[in-house]
Amino acid sequence: MAHKDVADGEIPVAADRVVMIDGEVGELISDIVQGLNTKMNLFENAFASGIRVTIPPYPIEPKSSRAIQKHSPNKGIPIRGYEGNENNCYFYEIEEKDEVLIHSDGTGVIAVISDYWDTPTGSLELPYEILDNMKIPDKQYRTDLRDVLPQMYEDVKEVLEDVWA
Repeated sequence: MAHKDVADGEIPVAADRVVMIDGEVGELISDIVQGLNTKMNLFENAFASGIRVTIPPYPIEPKSSRAIQKHSPNKGIPIRGYEGNENNCYFYEIEEKDEVLIHSDGTGVIAVISDYWDTPTGSLELPYEILDNMKIPDKQYRTDLRDVLPQMYEDVKEVLEDVWA
């Protein structure tokens, strides 16, 4: 696989994804389906991460939204503090009311906050900064990823090096 280093140019970040391949995604999929090309040009030394932010009742998933609102009402919870970082936020159960994002209804999954960097832990810095600044009552997210991700990366590094060879 061909590589492109993060330092060679900015990796595109869109509201719904961090693009980790260099080229058109649709063209790549079309080529693979047609058997024309199966090589993916990846940005080298680039790591993307995403951290999910939720509110109760998550991780419990009641069978109906009526049960959620009866036992753990979460409809209308305001979501603030992300402004200026919209490209790093992929929102789920939200709606806008009076120019403020609010939780619409559901299990409590609010968003995934993502970024990329040249190290696994570096890719977590901006998401954690955004999450720390978000003002959402009873917000929940993993706070241990800086500690566990380096070892997780080392555990799969040999496999990644074979793939990138």
